[in-house]
Amino acid sequence: MLCSHVWHPLQGFDLAKNALLEYIDSVKIKVDPNDRETLFCVAKASLRTKLSQALADQLTDIVTDAVLTIKRPEEPLDLHMVRAALARSLTNLRSIPGSSM
Repeated sequence: MLCSHVWHPLQGFDLAKNALLEYIDSVKIKVDPNDRETLFCVAKASLRTKLSQALADQLTDIVTDAVLTIKRPEEPLDLHMVRAALARSLTNLRSIPGSSM
């Protein structure tokens, strides 16, 4: 017999999730939320996993500036303060500092 214990799929999922969270806690590093270069690199890496490289690179500056604009000293970042407006074209995107909807 290969396995003496019958595993439910959710047990395996929970074991994997817990192992992953433990690993992430062991390798994570603290970053300064006001460090534009670090935020830029994080935004770029994240956006490139979801969008074409050209569009991700265009949005990286916009996203980085938006986060730095809404960040208040000594308070956790509230991403609900970032608002998006519908663009007619994905190639004509820009940031409008101080704008609200």
